[in-house]
Amino acid sequence: MKTKCRRKAIDRFLELPPERINLEVGRYYLRNGVLDIAIAAFTILIDASPSNPLWLLYRAGAYWRSSRWSDACEDLTRAIELDPKVAVARYYRAQLYEYFKKNNEAIDDYSAVLEMLSSVNMHWDHVFNNPEPAYYHNGEYGIASQDFYSIIKFKLNPAHPYRKRAQIYAKIGLTNLAVEGFKKAIELNPKDIDSYAWIAGLESLEDKWEIPKTRQNE
Repeated sequence: MKTKCRRKAIDRFLELPPERINLEVGRYYLRNGVLDIAIAAFTILIDASPSNPLWLLYRAGAYWRSSRWSDACEDLTRAIELDPKVAVARYYRAQLYEYFKKNNEAIDDYSAVLEMLSSVNMHWDHVFNNPEPAYYHNGEYGIASQDFYSIIKFKLNPAHPYRKRAQIYAKIGLTNLAVEGFKKAIELNPKDIDSYAWIAGLESLEDKWEIPKTRQNE
């Protein structure tokens, strides 16, 4: 009975359009860590439809898991060029720019993400993790962002882009902008102990800020 059910499931799967088959194959192997096959599947999709940023977003996730940072950054950049409103691509590219020590570019991407959040007047989790097409032009972008979020195992919270941008400001000597950013991060997440610590170091405010004893995961 089980064999017969599996056979029917396989038959139904093979009846899907080729694009959908490649997508599901890529997603399956990406989630299971078989990254070379996942990359190959997403590359087929990109070659067949190079103007679709969704496929680039998926392959960027596979490159990220493979620690192929330059390739991931290139795919994220191409996705952004095709659709500047793919916020999740800007968010992760900003972190790659930090890794490459491209501080100005990282600041620009974090600022763009924060501007998008402000312009749509939405909660951070809603923009990045809602499977419905609330923000992205195409509902599948929401699915892609969820996959990308789970694949690279990076916990998002609304304070993070403010703090990350503020850290770059601090490193390049823009203290006032840094403090402003850390305070915004604390406003959004009162348990963001890293922002308290940065402010303490920048302004010597150890006696004016009460540091929470528990730390919220990033």
